[in-house]
Amino acid sequence: MKGNERDLVRSLERGLAPVYWLSSDEILLRNEAQTTIEAKAKTEGFDSRRVLFADESRALQELSELAQTLSLFAERELILLHLNKPKVSKEQSAALIQYLDTAPTDQCLIIVSPKLESACLRSKLLKRVETECQLIVIWPPHRNQFSGWLQTRAKTYGLSFTADAVALLAEYYEGDLLGADQTLQLLLLYYGNSANLSKEQVATCANEQPRYDLFEFADTVLSGDTPKALKQLSLLQEQDIAPNLLLWVIAKDIRTLYQHRANLKAATQAAVSFKQLGIWQKRQGLFTQALKRLSLKSLHELLDLLYACDKAVKGASSYSINTLITQLIVKMSGQTALENLTQGSTG
Repeated sequence: MKGNERDLVRSLERGLAPVYWLSSDEILLRNEAQTTIEAKAKTEGFDSRRVLFADESRALQELSELAQTLSLFAERELILLHLNKPKVSKEQSAALIQYLDTAPTDQCLIIVSPKLESACLRSKLLKRVETECQLIVIWPPHRNQFSGWLQTRAKTYGLSFTADAVALLAEYYEGDLLGADQTLQLLLLYYGNSANLSKEQVATCANEQPRYDLFEFADTVLSGDTPKALKQLSLLQEQDIAPNLLLWVIAKDIRTLYQHRANLKAATQAAVSFKQLGIWQKRQGLFTQALKRLSLKSLHELLDLLYACDKAVKGASSYSINTLITQLIVKMSGQTALENLTQGSTG
């Protein structure tokens, strides 16, 4: 079947296909389609997950070996294969056709790629995926659909807007789905589940600039300048900036760093990855330097800390959220985040 993300949801209600190919340049929508498939796979007992990057020489060999795995006692496994180019090489095509020839029933393969070139969509490989499996092509909303997309998206966060507020959001973020979604999350943090948010409230959220604003603070944390970041943290707290807002700007950058590292490991050009992830040009140097400073192990530890922060925000942890935010700042500098940090400047 060839379809879009809405067709995907309907098809998953009928059951899980052996192979899915998600093709889109819109990373937000593509990631959500991937998450939808993974959630369905989880309910069907696919508890193991393997990630492969097609540009790595070992990945195609591993995929070939997986295609010939016939063990009756094998654990059901979800395989995520990243392709980072809009076309498929001969070697990649051969490996994927071999996989389709067997398509083990205890495996579900999700192939994730940018928008594919027309010639690639007409290839033997893609015709087989379309006929035998699921080819999901995801397009961004057209210009005249963007306001509707914003309103639908807002409903998922329990938000709604007046007509002029929607128009303002559309003016700010047309063509930038990631930026629009991040602003909706920020509005949720500012106002909670709210109906009919006004144009003035949207503008306040988008334009509010405290003495040290949240985004300057985020840049300092990303730069690894711990003393300056802790000073800014203290000043923001004095202005009664909520801890969940402080956490939001840090968490967003940590998750983006992790994805950017994965893209680079898969031989994606840095400029392409920056575009896919919606990283503004003025921040690209900060991300480049952060990855030189932070190892994969450090990024995993930061993700673990984010999980602890989430529990603290929900009142499910004995740790102070301010203490944990301090740990994140220290860890982002490349230093070791001590388990028993005192609150210090976090008050």
